[in-house]
Amino acid sequence: MQIAVLGMHRSGTSAIARLLNLAGCGFGPSSSAMAAHADNPLGFWERQDVCDLHEWVLAEGGAAWDRPLAFEADGLSPAVHDEFVARAEAIIDSFPTGRPWFVKDPRLCVLLPLWRPLLREPVCVHIIRHPLEVAASLAVRNGIPIGVGLALWELHVVRARRAAFDLNWVGVRHRDLLVDPVTTLADTVTALRSFGVSGLHMPSEREITDFITSDLHHHHWDRPDLADWTDCPQVRLFEAIDADFPDADAIPDVMSLDSVATLARIETIARSGCGVAESPWFAPA
Repeated sequence: MQIAVLGMHRSGTSAIARLLNLAGCGFGPSSSAMAAHADNPLGFWERQDVCDLHEWVLAEGGAAWDRPLAFEADGLSPAVHDEFVARAEAIIDSFPTGRPWFVKDPRLCVLLPLWRPLLREPVCVHIIRHPLEVAASLAVRNGIPIGVGLALWELHVVRARRAAFDLNWVGVRHRDLLVDPVTTLADTVTALRSFGVSGLHMPSEREITDFITSDLHHHHWDRPDLADWTDCPQVRLFEAIDADFPDADAIPDVMSLDSVATLARIETIARSGCGVAESPWFAPA
């Protein structure tokens, strides 16, 4: 079976992916792995060819990782769609046989509809982090304004759940992963087994805690400089999701009008070319 690791950028997708890897899930040959980076020194635990494919198809659809609002899978030209399928199938063929494997990239929140016809019995693992922590992290890494980061968080959460609404789904809280990674991974493995994913095992507690440490949590939602945002629509949505966890009934099918308007303004700037070069958030993820 295949596992789709979902989650907004800066939400802990790399951390849960590595724990799934320790539990027996493959993600491809080591030569395919994306190199570690200063903002993610423990590694991304995703494939470079998957990221390259996703960046390419987003660009072909007139979008990017930080400008995903206008992207629609069914709006691609037949030629682009066919090339995506060919490249994705080649990636799938390279995954290990005889064991579960995962595909992971935050862009998958938007691009899962393109992968779904190519996967058999996929299961989703969706990690969700407090939106203010995500927005604060994006502000530091990419210079993205807090309001834009919040809107991007909402889009990724809503689109991921919309694309996976009828699939077996495992929810993971980012804070649980950092506070108690052993129990969180055990619960995730148990849920995956209940959905028919075989070949998983629990790594040793030492393996888990050597990788997940408290110093991975760099941005906290309750810091004073974020106080003005604590009653924003995205925080209220997160609180509803958190109260409903691990069910996903609180995740809506559509975004709030405020978030749509915010991201539409960003896309208008990008298309016009006015000020894009000076806007630090139009940078690679």
